[in-house]
Amino acid sequence: SDNAVKYQYNGLSDNVLIYLETSDNLNKLQDFFHTAGIECKLKVMKLPDGRRELYLVQDNRLLPFIQYASNGMTTLFHLYQLLISAGQPSLIYVDDIDDFLDNDAAQRVIQWLKSEFNNAQLIFTSRHTSLISDQSFRPESIFILSNSCTLTALSNAADIVFNK
Repeated sequence: SDNAVKYQYNGLSDNVLIYLETSDNLNKLQDFFHTAGIECKLKVMKLPDGRRELYLVQDNRLLPFIQYASNGMTTLFHLYQLLISAGQPSLIYVDDIDDFLDNDAAQRVIQWLKSEFNNAQLIFTSRHTSLISDQSFRPESIFILSNSCTLTALSNAADIVFNK
């Protein structure tokens, strides 16, 4: 679809960095990281050549985000960047939501997405069943994709296991 948000990593988007220049928007990003269990202080600076750069602030030192952020932080930043670029999406699809995140962080990010985008359809994939919980998902909304590419609702999965 022409309205789909397409993602290709080319560094930090200048439009997103302009968006983050206001303290309210930067605080929202820091809160998003906090939701995932990551405590950090961030700063956006305009460089002499006009470019903007995102920094981690640590012990009064500015560390370039893209060089010093963990894989989990970088993954979360890119997800956040896509979400703010999309406006009010009707569908959010996140493949392997738990890549570079531990189970608790992934659960918290799922809960955050559910609360922030409560009018959107959310689709997550994971290879780890530990993310499946009644707190995060209704049982009838969880599906298992088999090696033969068939989908089975989790609520019907017992039939498959016991009938084989």
